[in-house]
Amino acid sequence: MQPHTYTPISNPATGDRCLILRTSADELRLRFWIAPRSGGAPLHFHRSLTETFHVVEGVMTLELDGKGIFSELRAGSSVRIPPGRLHSFSNPHSEWLVFEAHLHSPADFLTFLLGLYGLASAGKVDRQGTPRNPVALLRLLAFGDVWLPGLPVILQRGIFHAVGRLSRWMALEEELTGYRSALLQAATAVHEARV
Repeated sequence: MQPHTYTPISNPATGDRCLILRTSADELRLRFWIAPRSGGAPLHFHRSLTETFHVVEGVMTLELDGKGIFSELRAGSSVRIPPGRLHSFSNPHSEWLVFEAHLHSPADFLTFLLGLYGLASAGKVDRQGTPRNPVALLRLLAFGDVWLPGLPVILQRGIFHAVGRLSRWMALEEELTGYRSALLQAATAVHEARV
């Protein structure tokens, strides 16, 4: 069976783009184009996901461990972020940031990412790309194994569980997973039409 080849998907709220390079149960490889002066991702951690960032072009501003100390990764630099390590990244610079993210044990991270892009395309996010519906935001965080500092994990786990039930009751679950299916299909169809 031939592996899928995708075309980039855009987030109209932030201007960012993402290209799926490889997807499997064990690994997800993505290429991101982060717009100049972009907030990127706020401080968070993953409980089971390992991320490796490889900067291709531009400069990534990175914070590790939540200590307010920022470093810059330039083209050719990489950083591996194991489960449990606090991190954030941004592009406060005037050039585009291009980097690859290699995720091991990605679970439903693609549903998280494409759910955000889908909500943005539907006009259901703010200027920073954050979903306006807090239930949608919390459900996507659970899909992405995205945990926030400052709240006990046991409390977040309980919230994620309750939000999962609520999102299924509200039919929000179908909407969020539907964005994943629709964007994957569109990205594949666009590429196949070009071949």
